[in-house]
Amino acid sequence: MSLGTAEFEVRKSVWATLNADSDLTSTLGASIYQRVPDRANLPYVVLVSSFEVPLNTLGTIGRTVDLRLDCYSEKLDGDEVYLIASRVDELLDYMSGMTLTGYNVISISLDT
Repeated sequence: MSLGTAEFEVRKSVWATLNADSDLTSTLGASIYQRVPDRANLPYVVLVSSFEVPLNTLGTIGRTVDLRLDCYSEKLDGDEVYLIASRVDELLDYMSGMTLTGYNVISISLDT
C-alpha cells in the first residue's frame, strides 16, 4: 500500500488516539490494528482502508483523506460492537484539534 503523506499522518494520528484511550482498550477490551494478526482475539478495531485525494484551491495545496474503520466482536447480539463503535465515534469526533506533521486540519467529518 502506497501512502501519501497526509494519508499517513491521518492514519498515524487516528491509530495513536484509539490506542491511547483506556476506555476503548481496557474497559471495552478492544485491540487496534492496521493489519490483523492471525488468531487475533476479539474484539478489535481495524483501520481497514484509506485514500488521499488532492483538493488544491487558489494556489494552496490541499488534501482530503478518507479512512475506513471496522469493528469486530464475537458476541452475536451486537451490543459490544455498538459500544466500541460509539467510543470510536466519540474519540474521532473530538479530534477537531488533531495536529498532523506538515498539515493544517481544516475539518473532520464522520460517516457512520
